[in-house]
Amino acid sequence: MKREEKCLKMIWSLALAVMLLLPSGCMMVGDSGPYCFDSLDCPAGWICDTDSHQCVSGDTPDSVIDLELQPGAESSGATTQIPGIDLDDPRVDHEQLSLELTPGLALTGHVGSPMGVPGSLVAKRTAEFGARSLSWNITVDSAGYFEAAVSQGDFEMLFRPTNREDFPQLRLLGLNFADGDPTDSLELTYPTYPTAETLDEQEHILLVKVQVLQSENTPHPISGIQVEGTTDSGLRTNVAIPDAQGIAHLRLPVELRSDLGDKIIYPRSLSITLGPAATGSHLPVVTTETQDLVSADLGTLYMGDLPDSRAVSGVVTDSQGHAVPDCHLRFMAALGYGSFSHIIASDGQGAFTTTLPEGQYQLTAIPGNLRPEAIMTTELSIEGDTSGVAVMLEARYTLSGTVFDAHGQTASEVNVVADRVGDWTGANDGILRSYETISDGDGHFELAVDPGSYLFSLLPPTASGLPRKPAESLFVYDNEALDPIRTTLREPAVLQGHVFSRSGAPQCGVSIKIFRSNEDSATLVGQGVSAASSPDGCTGAYAIVIPATN
Repeated sequence: MKREEKCLKMIWSLALAVMLLLPSGCMMVGDSGPYCFDSLDCPAGWICDTDSHQCVSGDTPDSVIDLELQPGAESSGATTQIPGIDLDDPRVDHEQLSLELTPGLALTGHVGSPMGVPGSLVAKRTAEFGARSLSWNITVDSAGYFEAAVSQGDFEMLFRPTNREDFPQLRLLGLNFADGDPTDSLELTYPTYPTAETLDEQEHILLVKVQVLQSENTPHPISGIQVEGTTDSGLRTNVAIPDAQGIAHLRLPVELRSDLGDKIIYPRSLSITLGPAATGSHLPVVTTETQDLVSADLGTLYMGDLPDSRAVSGVVTDSQGHAVPDCHLRFMAALGYGSFSHIIASDGQGAFTTTLPEGQYQLTAIPGNLRPEAIMTTELSIEGDTSGVAVMLEARYTLSGTVFDAHGQTASEVNVVADRVGDWTGANDGILRSYETISDGDGHFELAVDPGSYLFSLLPPTASGLPRKPAESLFVYDNEALDPIRTTLREPAVLQGHVFSRSGAPQCGVSIKIFRSNEDSATLVGQGVSAASSPDGCTGAYAIVIPATN
């Protein structure tokens, strides 16, 4: 298919998707704002109504900002969130805004069964604004002990064991670390699990049994697979290898409620995932429907009959016929009762060879990040040994435009950033990339990008005195000259003051991020660092340029 035909097809597909999402019989809704996919498509202070896909006025005024302070390496403070500063409040002094860095809290504890269990502990603190929760990844040593410094607030803990064959995950809920109070040592203890022989004697189901066979027509065990489960609360069981009869036993994770005296919350339902135990295996991933835990014996599950594997080879080139080396090729297909994915890379001459089960594949070619060719997706049918597969990549699309300040003057040396977050329809295809360039002396820029959905932002240099343009959604499915509304910076405002510790000592080297947020998201509108120490000492001074209030 010619490039023009493909572009036209993509445009019509996008237009159809937009029309299907709009309310029946109309293109606008009352006094609502622009059409949107998510809140990043909307002006600051507005949110996206996911039912009507229209921007509507948010509850939070544009003048309200939220701050997050990240202390330097030598500071005894902790990451601090300061929500709800209203810049229109006459009591807020923009030029002398003092920020307090809260002290860190010592967190120690042990994970046992009852012997120590090594792994990692994710400590997640409830967000003070938007959906911006804070998290710490804490190493649990070989004896099961851990130690870290965290902030005050309400927490939940997720433990991920190193030994996945024997241990499931654990979650500890209902924790509150109060400001200034020393934290008690936490103890996360696994419940006592029954044995396979006492499976039917459980008061609460903690161990389940499942048998995995090929199919109803071929009821034989399968070698090279593993089994794990996910509970209704999102916790994962251990990973089990079925025995010679295809039987596997799974230990179920539990949640502990600290605010209820470490009350155990048992899982109520479970979904099972069957998959290859090693990379490179030609086995599908099969996920079963969630089933209630009314019995410890979950019965028999099937992976489905699998087709024969065939030899596949070909070459990756650009539109001029030149080889594209080190291009990753992702083959995806329905296989058995699940899905199959296989990734290889072309060699230095653009050639590739592999083996694949017979089937209908979606082939995605992903050239290197610095290559001029674009990501491409096509269909490929494998019905026997297949050679001479030609994968031709076209050039990346070009985003172009001119950066203006709030007065319509061109702005040079502005960093133009496009962060890829999904395919051109907005779906997450797992290919995350970032592209950037700098506007020239006339404010003009050109940026080569792949087709896809992006977060597009403009970051002027600090010395320019211009505010950043926060990230907004951008769909790329052709070369595009961006409308000046996307590339015009707002009027600047300056927030300045000093950062202090609880005791009143100035804090230097503190990273300060400023957000405008609603209940679903927080958009970064400015950032800076409190001044580094000088021969005259630390002052903790900062000055950050942000977009002015509308």
